[in-house]
Amino acid sequence: MENGQPKIDIREENGKFYAYSSTSVMVDGKKVTQTTYYGRYDPVTGNITPKKARGKQRPKDVKEEVRKELTVIDMLKGVDSREFGSAYLLDFVQHDARIGRDLFLSFGPDVSRTILAGSMALVLQDGGAFSHIEDTLDRSMVRQMYNLRSDLNSDELTGFTHNLGVCNSNIDDFFRLRVQGCGDLISWDSTTKGTYSTCSGLADYLKNNKDNEDIPQIKKAFASSRQGVPVMFELYPGTMSDMATLKDFVDRIRRYKADDIIYVMDRGYGSGANIRYMIDKGVRFVVPADTDSKAVKSLLTEFNGPNRSHMVFDDHAYDVWETDLALVMSKRTNVDGTPAYDFVRISDAPDGSELIKAFVCFDTAKRSDEVQNLRLLIHDLSKRFDVLDSPDPMRDFKAMAGKASKFFEAEPEGRGLKYRVRTNAVSFAENRAGTFVMLSTPNMDWEEMMSAYDARRLVEQNIDFDKTSWKRFYSSDPASMLGREFVRFVALILKCHLNHLLRSGGLRQGPSDVINSMGSITAMGRDNEWIVKNVCKKHRTVFEAIGLDIPDTVPIGIPIHTQEEVDEAIQSGV
Repeated sequence: MENGQPKIDIREENGKFYAYSSTSVMVDGKKVTQTTYYGRYDPVTGNITPKKARGKQRPKDVKEEVRKELTVIDMLKGVDSREFGSAYLLDFVQHDARIGRDLFLSFGPDVSRTILAGSMALVLQDGGAFSHIEDTLDRSMVRQMYNLRSDLNSDELTGFTHNLGVCNSNIDDFFRLRVQGCGDLISWDSTTKGTYSTCSGLADYLKNNKDNEDIPQIKKAFASSRQGVPVMFELYPGTMSDMATLKDFVDRIRRYKADDIIYVMDRGYGSGANIRYMIDKGVRFVVPADTDSKAVKSLLTEFNGPNRSHMVFDDHAYDVWETDLALVMSKRTNVDGTPAYDFVRISDAPDGSELIKAFVCFDTAKRSDEVQNLRLLIHDLSKRFDVLDSPDPMRDFKAMAGKASKFFEAEPEGRGLKYRVRTNAVSFAENRAGTFVMLSTPNMDWEEMMSAYDARRLVEQNIDFDKTSWKRFYSSDPASMLGREFVRFVALILKCHLNHLLRSGGLRQGPSDVINSMGSITAMGRDNEWIVKNVCKKHRTVFEAIGLDIPDTVPIGIPIHTQEEVDEAIQSGV
């Protein structure tokens, strides 16, 4: 403090807090800082437990010391300690990703702040229940930074998320802004998640769902940018076909007036009918080929020395064969009665057939990893089969092996299992290891295709992030469920964009590890005056890598967007 008053300093040591005062005095013509220890500080109550007197003291000295301590204790009333580093980092992330701007333009000032604060809380608690959001905000500086006045306890959140879910047009506006700002590539993938409610017909029982659950399923589909950052999502009935979700996705992107975009999908979307639909729509696409296709198998068989070229992408070497396949109408039909289409070699196709490009690629590093993982998988499953004791051994065999069941022949033997490894199937898989086939529109080149292939892998990571933090749909009200999923989706954008910044900065740390580490940077203070404490070298390394400075004091009441960001959006016509 100034004018001879002591400067109060709260120090944290091993999770405990201690109160000191610092006073500058002149000694022999030099300015010297004198430090006095007052006792243990409780950041919850604001109370100080005074230090115990040591040695013999005169009553007058004791009274004087007590008077000074009581003065300091009175000054410290209301001083609090909260997590700051992780909240400050996420504010930088959301500005860099223009999240606050797009929320403001879609929902207005108050609702947008509430959505962003709730999403930040979900990231800070690394997923978890919505009922914990209020507690997370109370232990962090998010509320003070954004001057958030609304409560986000369980009851308030129920009403807020329901009202948010009703605002379909506002959510659609947000998705439009995110899609228009994503650049020249969009990835699309979906997964199923279980629920204990029918959600007014949205949830369906789905055999052979991805988690092998005997509960209703809802399909959740994501679209992501080239950087692996989600830009929109949609919820569908669990039994809805990939073809139907793809049509809805393409139509929505067209409605958002995002043109000249490369559509990247997973192998499940690479059916002949889907490819035919995208060609008819004039869509540029990249999709991994299904290696069970007869035409694709023939490409793998012919993939040998003379037709290979040595290609490099992102400092990684590949052997590549660029060729073509034809798309012809099949004699069979799809389940819904629509025409089916097959891939065939050009030599087997009628004149005038639609052609698509096929990239047959071989990656030696990928081959080594795949062979290693396959052998470890077979070894692990064999050990589990050896000790299997079950009333239904074949049921448990299928549950344990999953897709790897093709590498075994098995039959029940009492409560156990009699099995053998199918060496031919294993050899075939090892021979194909490291080799993959990508299909694209004819005008695609190697660099564009591989860039899209990289983006597809990031989408799979996004789905893993989402399912790890929230595995079930719990609400029975479709509007509330949509509202909750939207808040969680904004949290996912924050997490994935942070992951992108860490990769770009050359850091190998994951977003959850960084958030947990930053939580140790605390803010000490009260009202609108807070100082930043406990910044160490590992924190500075992260901040420097992403281009962020560490402040000495906490910014209070800051906007979630800048006027320049809004002006830029308006000028661009969004």
